[in-house]
Amino acid sequence: TGVKAEHASDLTPIDAWITSMPISIANSAADWIWAPMWKKYPNLRMALSEGSIGWIPYLLERADFTYRHHHEWTNTDFGGGKPSDVFRKHIITCFIEDEFGLRNLADIGEDKVTWECDYPHSDCTWPGSPEIFHAQTQHLTDVQIDKIGHLNAMREFSYDPFSILGRENCTVGALRAQAQHVSVEPMLGMGGAKPVRVAGKPVTSGDINRMFADADAETAL
Repeated sequence: TGVKAEHASDLTPIDAWITSMPISIANSAADWIWAPMWKKYPNLRMALSEGSIGWIPYLLERADFTYRHHHEWTNTDFGGGKPSDVFRKHIITCFIEDEFGLRNLADIGEDKVTWECDYPHSDCTWPGSPEIFHAQTQHLTDVQIDKIGHLNAMREFSYDPFSILGRENCTVGALRAQAQHVSVEPMLGMGGAKPVRVAGKPVTSGDINRMFADADAETAL
């Protein structure tokens, strides 16, 4: 699920918005933790895509604190469980690069963490994704690496590429060999749109908002 990350102001460098964007999904995560539908649909799953994972331990601590301190007057009931139990059972998390989160995997839940690349956005680690993933998971066991690298995603999204392509064709080397014709040069712009840039001046949230407004206007024509 997605969340609308608010811009601080039109004058703020867009870097500030990009920095806080993954953390802003915590608002949606809190919304889902306290949502009522889990009792009715116990097998439902929710994915927090492009949200990263480093902020999760505190959110879960705060959610459990909130329940302990406030449930008598807020009239919430987790049937003897805790809000963090709902998160760990129902919510799938996704990260691109998150050294802190991976160092605290035990407090997040290794069975619901999935790695993502985010290609072709500028947040992505492509084309060096395998090397970056390898560097950030050196402290994990092979079992944990397999879980967050592919097994959790295969289970939660009911997708088995091994049965389609063959496991031997799903290695990094095999897939790269099939994609030698693909350009790995970086590109400026989002979906063909490009912000107006002035030398020595940071691109701001206002610049980006105007860029998309202009693109929408052109599309309407």
